[in-house]
Amino acid sequence: MFEIPKLRAERLELRPIEVKDAGDMFEIFSNEEVIRYLSWKQHKSLSETEHVIEAILERKINLWAITLKETGKVVGSLSIAAKENPSIGEVGFMLSQNYWNQGIMKEALTKVLVFGFENMGFNQIEARCVKENEASARLLEKVGFTFQTIQEKEITLKDVRYDAKLFIVKNEQERDDKDN
Repeated sequence: MFEIPKLRAERLELRPIEVKDAGDMFEIFSNEEVIRYLSWKQHKSLSETEHVIEAILERKINLWAITLKETGKVVGSLSIAAKENPSIGEVGFMLSQNYWNQGIMKEALTKVLVFGFENMGFNQIEARCVKENEASARLLEKVGFTFQTIQEKEITLKDVRYDAKLFIVKNEQERDDKDN
């Protein structure tokens, strides 16, 4: 666990999530299309979202709220955490459907990858998505991830197990060192 810093991108600010973000996050958690490939169940009330955020804060999960610089509106979230091997991290993300296909998650994820390599000391960062989630797979490839393998029944969503695509990206410094 580390203290989550604010990260700034061209259109975005990534900052630690707060309970006051529940209204914006409820819009995301209550949208069936957004949560389709997430382990989260669809939220039916604002208080449900507040409780989830409180649990995230209590468990000290490394989660950024993705906010628009212009308005401060929370439009998604992004997490990064160390795996069993502390030199390997893993990211997870979600974005409000109103902001799909606008390059927002690409911008946010790029910032977090740099942070993971430069500040958390990761040599490699992994991401997984349900095999059918082509939008996330395309995004991961756009920011430099490489598809590795299909992991059978790796992801559980709403009590059903799905095959996952595993993607990795290596620290550019590590790649440069191996090329020389």
